[in-house]
Amino acid sequence: MYLKVRLICCFSIMMMLTSCIALRKDVDTAKAEMKAENNAKFKVLEDQLRSDIEKINKRLDEIEKTLKNEKSASDNKINLSFTTLDELKSTIKDLNSRIDMFDVSAQKGGVSSEKVLELEKRLVKFEEENAKLKKDLAEQMEEMKPVENMTVTKTGTVKLPESEEKSYNQLVDFTKSGTDGEVARKGWDAYSQKFPKGRRCDVVYWTGESYFLEKSYNNAIQYFQRIETEFDNCAKLESSYIKTAFSLFHIGKQDVAEKVLEAVKIKFPKSAFPDQIKELTKMISDHKSRSKSKNKNKNDTIKKGGKK
Repeated sequence: MYLKVRLICCFSIMMMLTSCIALRKDVDTAKAEMKAENNAKFKVLEDQLRSDIEKINKRLDEIEKTLKNEKSASDNKINLSFTTLDELKSTIKDLNSRIDMFDVSAQKGGVSSEKVLELEKRLVKFEEENAKLKKDLAEQMEEMKPVENMTVTKTGTVKLPESEEKSYNQLVDFTKSGTDGEVARKGWDAYSQKFPKGRRCDVVYWTGESYFLEKSYNNAIQYFQRIETEFDNCAKLESSYIKTAFSLFHIGKQDVAEKVLEAVKIKFPKSAFPDQIKELTKMISDHKSRSKSKNKNKNDTIKKGGKK
């Protein structure tokens, strides 16, 4: 009887152990299946996200190419770009919704949780890049809009009217005002690009004038001298000679300035700038008088010192 009871107990214990082992296997199997299922879901999500980002980047490349190759259709580009940006915003919102809908709580502490975190970081970075792109596109499109008058944008770009004559006259007035030589030079660069066949000699002359008004006389001389060497029969030739003579006078080369002025009088006997020639002639004469007076005083001082 005792042996029978003992056998029954042993058999019961063996059955319990077998059941525990089977249960443990079932639990491990269930965990493995859950992990595999979750990994599969995240793989699908990651692949979809990558595909969407590639589509967006491709679309952005198309926009950039359109902006570069079709400057004449600025208004159409503006509408196209903002429509596309709205599409991008909608796509990002959709991606956010997909991630929010996924049961992240089931992935805590696992490998899948790290993937979710990585995807979220990438999405945040993508949103930041998209915001920057939207800002850059808006600035570019703003600069592409035509203007009625000379305008300086926030980025320092000088925009000119579509009319060449109007652009030229406004740039001349701005340069003469001496308001900002650097902006004036940017304006003349923009003029050269917008109207490459127009008034090339004038562009060089007014660039030199911008330096002259800033009293940057050496730079001014370099531009004024280009008039003679690069352009035949330029209407600004006489004026460039006179401005060169003025610049030479101001940097202390009065003798050279006088020689240039004499050459101007010979080359242009009927000068278009008589007042300027008269002014410079007087400046040179006054300088000579002051120099003679200084030399005389110096000699008198030396003589008096010798008598003592």
